[in-house]
Amino acid sequence: MGDDQLVNAVALNSATMNLSRVLGPTMAGLIIAVVAAGDTGSQFGVGVVFVANGLLYLISVLTVVVLDHKGKSQLLERGTIRGDMSDGLQYIWRHQLLRGLIIMTFIPLLFGFPVQSLMPVFDAKYPPSPGTSVRPRQPFQLRWSWRPPRPMATRRTT
Repeated sequence: MGDDQLVNAVALNSATMNLSRVLGPTMAGLIIAVVAAGDTGSQFGVGVVFVANGLLYLISVLTVVVLDHKGKSQLLERGTIRGDMSDGLQYIWRHQLLRGLIIMTFIPLLFGFPVQSLMPVFDAKYPPSPGTSVRPRQPFQLRWSWRPPRPMATRRTT
């Protein structure tokens, strides 16, 4: 791929990733609804989605394997993985623009994905008001609610 196509390839990759974040759960929900016939407790519907997801990964791996790649590697010298990683991180650290871009990329990942992963917990904690699908206004708060286990009652034998 030439440098003129690199921007288009990055844009296509980004669009594909964002589209899959929206369409993936939507399609999974539709498959579960159709296969389980509306039964929200069905494990079979979730299993079908799991198998379909695995098959799609297999198809993508096979597609990459059969790709016809032309050209030779431009790698001049072969180094160790640890050395190459170290060189890459040093290069990023020395260039202020790259360092800023990496930091700005990781901030949403650090704060966005954990909340997205915890949404089912919040959904269970704050159910909709009866007769509506609107959730009550609750202050958004995260707190650890770990309690030590209570000691088991022991029976005395006399």
